[in-house]
Amino acid sequence: MISAEPLAGRPSRRIIAAVAVLVVAQAVTACDQAFVIAPPIGEAMERGGLHFERASFLDIPPVTQEAAAMTARETVDGNVDDGWLTRITLVTVTGPGNPRLEWEPARDPLVYAVEWSDGPTVGLTLISARTGEVLLVTAY
Repeated sequence: MISAEPLAGRPSRRIIAAVAVLVVAQAVTACDQAFVIAPPIGEAMERGGLHFERASFLDIPPVTQEAAAMTARETVDGNVDDGWLTRITLVTVTGPGNPRLEWEPARDPLVYAVEWSDGPTVGLTLISARTGEVLLVTAY
């Protein structure tokens, strides 16, 4: 005989549905985890041992994308006369980091990768999604 009352300790259908939605969404975003950087910068990052993957949609950093863009804008203005931001992506980083700033991706892997250009020059600024600190600036 089947009871109409839910069994004690059994998860509700709403919880199961929510978990299923999260699992499917994570699986869909995992299919597009690669993060491609402009060729001269991407090649330099590879040579330096830094590797990037798109962050999970579940990663919610304390620093907002808008705050990271403002910080990156300051670095662009300090490096070129008339540059613009071309793309901001939340990524996870592996590799040696930046010893000069004592940044180790193993401890602080979540960063905003901010690509920028002024025409002939392309650049990349990495900003910690935890602290908002500029971790790396490079341009080619």
